[in-house]
Amino acid sequence: MRRKIIGILLLTAACAGAPTPAATPTVQWLALAATPKAATPAAPPATPVIIASATPAPTPVTHVVAQGETLIGLAVRYGLSLEALQQANPGVLPEALSIGTVLIIPISSDAPVVVAGVQPTPVPVEFGAPVCYPLADGAQYCFVEARNPGPEPVEAVTARLTLAGADGLPLAEALAQPALNQLPAGAALPLVAFFPAPPAGVAAIGVTAASAFPLSASAGRYLPLELTVGQARMERPLAEAVGTVRNAAPDTPARVRVALAVYDGAGRVAGCAWLALEAPLAPGEARSFTITTPVVGEAAVTYQLWVEGQP
Repeated sequence: MRRKIIGILLLTAACAGAPTPAATPTVQWLALAATPKAATPAAPPATPVIIASATPAPTPVTHVVAQGETLIGLAVRYGLSLEALQQANPGVLPEALSIGTVLIIPISSDAPVVVAGVQPTPVPVEFGAPVCYPLADGAQYCFVEARNPGPEPVEAVTARLTLAGADGLPLAEALAQPALNQLPAGAALPLVAFFPAPPAGVAAIGVTAASAFPLSASAGRYLPLELTVGQARMERPLAEAVGTVRNAAPDTPARVRVALAVYDGAGRVAGCAWLALEAPLAPGEARSFTITTPVVGEAAVTYQLWVEGQP
């Protein structure tokens, strides 16, 4: 059965006044969700202490492609959007990525610019319990859902995930990036963080709002798009969704992004990826897509799909 939803949309598989800014972003301590594949942390101390570290300035680095690596995987690993990585490497084709290719990695180029002393306070955003999955190479993916409790949409929602020891002191930190730029009122989106070498002795994880900016519903920064889902497959190691995006707006979006998240039987994020469609997408034009995400959790039984267009 095919379904169609218009606008910034959220598709869930059947098988399964403006907000007042907070005075100061604070660390929200959440126990690591238990998963069969994740290490079991000890209970966090009653009054943990977190020493916040400054967000590093964007610094271009390079990465040599190894066997099995993909552009979307590298984008998530370095905390980038796929578009940012492709823009930094315009001559590289995602479907023809070769071992040994040297990529330019514009670290955090997709994140909001933070200037010491003048950064705006993030608007209130609620976070769910984070869940982390170790990979075969020792690296670790962590997911946390961000929910917008306010009556207006927000954008550029990011969070700082801090792994801490039993004494509450930080051991490692990573910036969790959103699947999409916009978070509608009352909606939730997964954020993804990557720890290339997580430390031993992690007892708790701290979640701090790094950015979340108010967005007027009439700002015109996002265009209504129609998403029709043809089929979805949840099997490991890759979940896949196939569908069509149609531009229902009179304007042509310069950027179109489709995002896919899969969830296990307990409702925990088990994988997340996003895909940039080729621009432009003319008014009335429809384009098919296939999006996949690695299932790093134990199993995936439900999914959610979103689409977002920006002029």
